[in-house]
Amino acid sequence: MAFTAPTGDERQNVVATACSRLALWRATDLARCGRYAEAEALLNGQEFPTRTPAALDLLARIRAQQGRLTDAEADWREAARLEPANKSYQACLRRITVIQRRPRRWVVALATAILIAIIVVVATLKNGTSVGQLKGVANDVSDVTTAPPAASVSPKKELPLDPALSIPGAVVERGETETAVAFRFGLFVDGTRLKPEAKTALDALGRQLTAASGPLAVTIVGFTDDLPVAPWSRYRDNAELGLARAMAAYSYLRQATSVDPHVFTLRTSGAADPLTTPTANALDRRTVEFRISRGKR
Repeated sequence: MAFTAPTGDERQNVVATACSRLALWRATDLARCGRYAEAEALLNGQEFPTRTPAALDLLARIRAQQGRLTDAEADWREAARLEPANKSYQACLRRITVIQRRPRRWVVALATAILIAIIVVVATLKNGTSVGQLKGVANDVSDVTTAPPAASVSPKKELPLDPALSIPGAVVERGETETAVAFRFGLFVDGTRLKPEAKTALDALGRQLTAASGPLAVTIVGFTDDLPVAPWSRYRDNAELGLARAMAAYSYLRQATSVDPHVFTLRTSGAADPLTTPTANALDRRTVEFRISRGKR
């Protein structure tokens, strides 16, 4: 059998396809670490001149995680049009429809429960095809337990927050590149239900973030203790519970303030990084911590 050398166009197509797959892998890793803005920028870049279903699926999940349900719905509809046999796209569209039909007072709670289950995506190459697979948080918790690197900040520049930052019931620690806000009390009654005083504290923090003088990068870290979750709990493990708490704080800030949702990253270490100090009793461990640094312009 005679060998026919590939034409220039064929070689170019092979290279372009490989670059797109590598870019999708990179965007997936960024999204799994909570670095949604960077992942979205990569997906909207020149590496994807023609959107593939897998790229659209990942973009939709990022936007759904940020509460941009209309954009997410459009992306999933286009992915379903391009790959009608993929049932996961239709399942995500059904979830979006359920959220949008609920009365407003249920939107945040329902969106939290649903979106936690879809924010993690694993991109693999199978038989030369890029496939996006839906995974539960519990199955991929190892991928969200490592905090993304803080945004690069020159020590000579002040952080874009009021130096007199004061939050009720919180301890504020200012470093050279990051401001950490931790709370002296547990924010949650149980699970992910915020206490009234927690809402007061988050309102105060939200006002500070809204009034910040420059771009921000805010990581919300959800904490638990190191004890196994109860058998009757709705959460599979502490990692899932910790991430749900980070999501609850994020959802409240989204609803109660005008903070740009793109600045947030959610993470937890679950039982790998629990609050187990002698002063952290069982109630105090029901909390989150905010780590604030200067974002990219």
